[in-house]
Amino acid sequence: MRISGKASYAINKLDGSGFTDVRKRLNAELSLYYIPPFGRETGVFATVGYYGEDPYKIYFNQQYGFVRLGFTMGYTRYDEDVRK
Repeated sequence: MRISGKASYAINKLDGSGFTDVRKRLNAELSLYYIPPFGRETGVFATVGYYGEDPYKIYFNQQYGFVRLGFTMGYTRYDEDVRK
């Protein structure tokens, strides 16, 4: 199991927003990843977060919270299970 967190604060000029306007400047997310013992290359994840300034500029000046759920998959080149 892994827990990961990220946060950023926009310091650029935003129209109608002061430097201390956390609602419009803070981006934060917290993720939880779980790989079950039987699934060495697959797992599940859940992420919750908040975007004050949309990092992709898709929603422009809209602030919103979000939830992501999904599956993670990968390929490992190692033959041994290091959890033994």
